[in-house]
Amino acid sequence: MEGVLRVDYQRQGQFYWDVANTLDREPINLLNARLSIGQDEGIFAAVWGRYLLDEVYPLDYVPIEFTDHPLGLDVYQRSIGATYGVEIGYRF
Repeated sequence: MEGVLRVDYQRQGQFYWDVANTLDREPINLLNARLSIGQDEGIFAAVWGRYLLDEVYPLDYVPIEFTDHPLGLDVYQRSIGATYGVEIGYRF
């Protein structure tokens, strides 16, 4: 048996949505982790977490002047926040 712990950290800097650099997204920090136990061949188990800092941020943004939204709103898609899971599998 062997165990593997993997931790990934990513920092994305300030991001501008327009050419004039008037609409921006602040820097964000993303953290993922995975712990697996098993053998090179045979059954394995793993637990994982994505976006563990639970930072919610806009993935895409369109300001009101480009949306043609009937209510006159800006449109954006936000991230999903933290997610967790368990895996059980077999390697051959």
